[in-house]
Amino acid sequence: MRLLLIITLLNCTFAANCQTWDQITDFSGSSRDDGCSFTIDNVVYCGTGRNAGFAVTSDFYAFDLSTELWTTIGAMPYSTRRQYAIAEMYNSEGYVFGGISAQGEYLKDLWRYNPTMNSWFYMGQAPFEGRAGMQSFVVGDILMIVGGRTATLDATDEVWGYNFVTNTWNSFSPVPGDGIWRGFGTSYNGTGIVGMGEDSTNTKRGEIYFYSPLIDSWSIPPSIDTEPMTYPAVSIINDRLFMYGGEDTFNILRNDFRYLDLTNLTWNSMNSFPNNARRGVMAFSSSSDFYITTGLTSTERVEETWVARSVAGIDEETAQDFSVRIQDGMLILPNNMSTCKVFSILGESITLTSLQPGVFHLPSTLAPGVYYCTAYENGSYLKDKFVIQ
Repeated sequence: MRLLLIITLLNCTFAANCQTWDQITDFSGSSRDDGCSFTIDNVVYCGTGRNAGFAVTSDFYAFDLSTELWTTIGAMPYSTRRQYAIAEMYNSEGYVFGGISAQGEYLKDLWRYNPTMNSWFYMGQAPFEGRAGMQSFVVGDILMIVGGRTATLDATDEVWGYNFVTNTWNSFSPVPGDGIWRGFGTSYNGTGIVGMGEDSTNTKRGEIYFYSPLIDSWSIPPSIDTEPMTYPAVSIINDRLFMYGGEDTFNILRNDFRYLDLTNLTWNSMNSFPNNARRGVMAFSSSSDFYITTGLTSTERVEETWVARSVAGIDEETAQDFSVRIQDGMLILPNNMSTCKVFSILGESITLTSLQPGVFHLPSTLAPGVYYCTAYENGSYLKDKFVIQ
């Protein structure tokens, strides 16, 4: 076996204990999950989803980030009620697309909300199959619709963009992988970010992809791969992508709360959500706080609203250093971590053979070069890289 040298330790950092969660005023509508939301100035608009009576909805409510109080606004037309839609903001107006209707139809209609008029306007049908559980983000004048599940129940890898200026749709480069459903989508400094979710084989994913609109291309930094999840809830504050919860590969709802530092692509753990784990929440943020509202626990749909206070500039503390160890051709992880991924510097996944928890056999045919190792278990992340000479 070639000599393997551990050359750089990428520490994971954990938030200081001053970060807290508070329960605030309940969502004004009925309890529900899988709604959608958009933010205009200092007001968040939340609606649609499936309620406790298992009916899909079209009502919307406004949450004032200054007062943290809810008010009722104009609902979408009752005939357009839906679950698993996406929502985004452009030019101080909100847009809602797709989802599943009350009749189980996979929708492809686009609606625009004007807050001054408190009214919804029909913007037409997309030129592709209806879909639900998409990922979305806005870059420039384009609303990007990524993946989703169609009436065939398969997750697609298709990417479509709606041009707000010309009112036209165009297709773009497909997202890597075998489709994506119920992951997350957002944008940062003109770059789209999409990740996690479930593919067309119903396998949960942990990859995170970056989209460059200038060259219509996707890339995957291997060092930020994370535990596979569906239903992660995200919102960006400054240079941090905050993420709450999700449903893991054992179909267990998680209460993890963490953020990805977008300046150096490192994960940082925060204090976990202190109440019943839930999925299908609506997540949003102010300039300093991260919010979740509604959602489905293991037993019921809820109307609760919670906030993680002052997370934007919270100090960090460096956790105990982690490092992998190489012995007799084996990759040995600390604390018997049972999951591990290794990538080449080009992002190629390296197949490992697990011998026992924390011990993996490395292929003897690995070419010389730099390799990345990532692992996640029980809220802890390990990131390291090594070189084969």
